[in-house]
Amino acid sequence: MRRPGLVLGAALLGGITALSLAAPLVTRYPYAAQDLTRQYLPPGTEGHLLGTDLEGRDLFSRLVYGSRVSLLVGVVATLVSLVIGVTYGAISGYVGGRVDAVLMRFVDVMYSLPFLFLVILVMTLFLGPKASPARRVAALLVVLGAVQWLTMARIVRGQVLTLKTRGFVEAARALGAGPVRILARHIVPNLLGVVVVYATLTVPRVILQEAFLSFLGLGIPEPYPSWGRLAADGVRAITPVESHWWLIVFPAGAITLALLGLNLVGEGLRDLLDPRLERRSPGG
Repeated sequence: MRRPGLVLGAALLGGITALSLAAPLVTRYPYAAQDLTRQYLPPGTEGHLLGTDLEGRDLFSRLVYGSRVSLLVGVVATLVSLVIGVTYGAISGYVGGRVDAVLMRFVDVMYSLPFLFLVILVMTLFLGPKASPARRVAALLVVLGAVQWLTMARIVRGQVLTLKTRGFVEAARALGAGPVRILARHIVPNLLGVVVVYATLTVPRVILQEAFLSFLGLGIPEPYPSWGRLAADGVRAITPVESHWWLIVFPAGAITLALLGLNLVGEGLRDLLDPRLERRSPGG
C-alpha cells in the first residue's frame, strides 16, 4: 500500500480482466450480431450502452470481447518473447567468447530490420490468402512474440555475464555441475525479478503494436474483435459530414486504461524488486 501506483495499476488490470472473463454475463448482444436497421446508434439508445457501429453491432459487446483478444495477444506474445529471449541471452552470456559475439551480431542485424517489414514478411510467407481467421491469429501471436525477444536477450545476457562470476556459481561448477544445471538451477532463478518486470512492460507494448497492425489491416481478422480493429473502424466512421465519436473514443479509452494499468504495475514491481530502490523508499 506504500506504492499507490502499483495498487492503482493492479486495480485497473483486475477490473479489465474480470470484465473480459464475465463477458457472457455482462453483454446483451453477440459481438458479431448485425442489425442494419440500427446503424450508428448513439450511446444509450435502444439498450445499446455504448451505441452501435456501421453494421449495427453492439459496441459494448465488441469492446468487452475485444478485451479478451487484446489481453490474450499481449500475454501470449510476451510469453513467447520471454522463452526465446531468456534462453538466447542466457546461452550467449554463459558461453561467451566467439559464440557470444556471433549471437549478439545476429541480434544487431535483427534490430536493424523494421518491425513492420518483419511482420509483413512472416505473415506473407507463412499465410496464404485463404488462411482461416484462427490461423491468422495464431501466426500474429508468434510474430509479435518473435520480434519482442531481442531486448530481453540483451538484458539477460548482461545479467548472466555478471552472475556467472559470482561465488555460488563457482561453487556449483567446482562440485561438478554442468552448464545446463548451472543455468537452470542457479543463474536463471536469479533473473526472475528482471524478467517479471520486463514482462509487465512488454505486454502493453505488444497490445499497442497489435492495435497498430489492426489499424493497418494486418492484425486480428474478422470476425474477432480487438481494441485496435475497433479503433480503426472508428476512424473510418469519422467523416466531414458526420462524426460518430463513440466509435473511436471508447476503444481508445480502453487501450489507454489497459496501457496505464500495465505500465503502473511494471514500474511498481521494478521498484519493489530492486533492493536499492527499496532501501531508499519511505519507510523501507
